[in-house]
Amino acid sequence: MRPTIARRVLSVAAVLLAACAFGLSPAQAAKPERSPVQITSPTAGSTGTGINLVISGTARGATTVSVTIGEDVNTYTATVSKSAWSTFVNPQPAGATQICAEAYDSGTFLGRSCIPYTVEVDGVYLSLFPEDGANVQSTFRVTGGCHDGSTVRLTLDGSSSLVACTLYSFEQEYVAVPEGSHTLTAEQLALDGSTVVASVTRTFTSSPIPVARVAITAPADGGTSGLPQVEFSGTADSNVDAVVRLYVDGAFTVATTAVDGLWSVTLTLPWGPSTICAEMSDFVGTPIATDCVSHTVSLDPSSLTITAPAEGEVTSTEVLVAGSCVLDLPVTIDVDGQSTTTTCASDQFFAFFSGIGGGPQTVLATMRATEDQAVTASVSFVVDTVAPDPPVVTSPKPGTTIRTRSFVLSGTAEPGSNVGLYTPSGVPFYNISQADSDGVWVIGVGEDFLAEAGVLTGKRGTLTLTLAAIDQFGNTSAATSVTYATHIR
Repeated sequence: MRPTIARRVLSVAAVLLAACAFGLSPAQAAKPERSPVQITSPTAGSTGTGINLVISGTARGATTVSVTIGEDVNTYTATVSKSAWSTFVNPQPAGATQICAEAYDSGTFLGRSCIPYTVEVDGVYLSLFPEDGANVQSTFRVTGGCHDGSTVRLTLDGSSSLVACTLYSFEQEYVAVPEGSHTLTAEQLALDGSTVVASVTRTFTSSPIPVARVAITAPADGGTSGLPQVEFSGTADSNVDAVVRLYVDGAFTVATTAVDGLWSVTLTLPWGPSTICAEMSDFVGTPIATDCVSHTVSLDPSSLTITAPAEGEVTSTEVLVAGSCVLDLPVTIDVDGQSTTTTCASDQFFAFFSGIGGGPQTVLATMRATEDQAVTASVSFVVDTVAPDPPVVTSPKPGTTIRTRSFVLSGTAEPGSNVGLYTPSGVPFYNISQADSDGVWVIGVGEDFLAEAGVLTGKRGTLTLTLAAIDQFGNTSAATSVTYATHIR
């Protein structure tokens, strides 16, 4: 029924009023402005392929056009040539989508237009696993390829289920499928959910239901050890295979094979408490038997010892600290305000200190595995900084006359100390004597020494000898000087 003349007059008046309100001429109000970019293929609202899809159109005053489509994260850029542009896009998922084109002139945005488009389901993606003639376990997983965004119908021995296709793939788990031969069909469905676009059929055989038993028999649950390397052993049997997989705190660590129902493996555990699990699986990796125990690796206090200096030992101010340790753990040694850290190597550690103060001292060693895993050992010793008494010369008796071109000098000093003679210029003489257990020492004074002293002139003279004692800790006594008259021809 045609509108009356009065109604048409009112409609024209409404348009003119709107044009005046927005400052537009009647002609402008009656005809909306056309976007500078248009999509001509595919046509708006059409249905077509998502594979080898080409988007094309026109653009006025533009140098490039950027195309986006649906949930595709990509932006496809096309160059405008004689007002025409075209670009190829990646395969698109099935279903309704929107294609948009934006026009640019040297980076300046000019305009945008969009169209609705529906990607029809394509059967080229359809695939199905297991393969034809395969042998599977009673519980197995079916996988395959499909057109993203579509639906796949799986039919096993006449029983069907619908599976969504996501990221161009589908999967379905079948549980406790009876032993024997079976037929599985995968059908790629169109968007209407019923039309079959493509179909794949597989015939396969299901094996008996997998059965396995596994147990960790040693070490016992709740056990401890002083080192991370721990041997675990147990029993296992299965009608699938004899592989036992070991996990530490949920992370796969190693696999071993049970022989005659027995298995063993050495694991390197982290310091502190851990959970160790032994697992057996069916042929697709689904666990069918598991046993777990807890175990704690904690440093054994006896794994760190100090062997030098010995307890109560008397030392010099230079001290070598040595001991036993484990692995390559760091060992920190503290003594008299000094500290150093060394790495355990071949189960031993060494550290050298100098300038240690005299008197009682304690050396403390700390071996650390983690922030809260550490053991210590300590030894008390004494640093001797007391100088020995000066040596005493008993022969020749001081004050007597030396008449020979060499003679033997003897006397007493602290037992075990070294007695040294100094040349007239103050340099230690090469001939050094160690006092015996009774403190007796003997030094030969030769012609070379007397020559340097200037007393081999045949005339009367004076010879002064200077000596000092040095104990086993390097402490030097005060000097002893003795004087002789000389008349050596």
